[in-house]
Amino acid sequence: MEVEFGPLKAQGKLNADVGSFSFTGPTLLAALRQPGDHALVFTLVTGNDTDLIEGKLRVAQRGDTHGHWHASPVVKVGAAVLVVLFVIAMAWRLRRRRTVR
Repeated sequence: MEVEFGPLKAQGKLNADVGSFSFTGPTLLAALRQPGDHALVFTLVTGNDTDLIEGKLRVAQRGDTHGHWHASPVVKVGAAVLVVLFVIAMAWRLRRRRTVR
């Protein structure tokens, strides 16, 4: 997984135990801490397949405590799909444990 923010790029590290990626490029992180809307492009490569995922990170000004989550519709749908998959996986795991006993 790679993330691009304008001319800045960083390779992600897979955290297999939780199924997520982390990005630690100091220049990229410093730029993303600035208030405003940040257009991001994630490149995911698996085998011979490549997928581009666009997203937007909105960083509020200090003191802006509205608590709203601002993301593109694609990111919101992706998050919703992940939540549904997590719930299904947990239900399947619970059912499997009950069957084993």
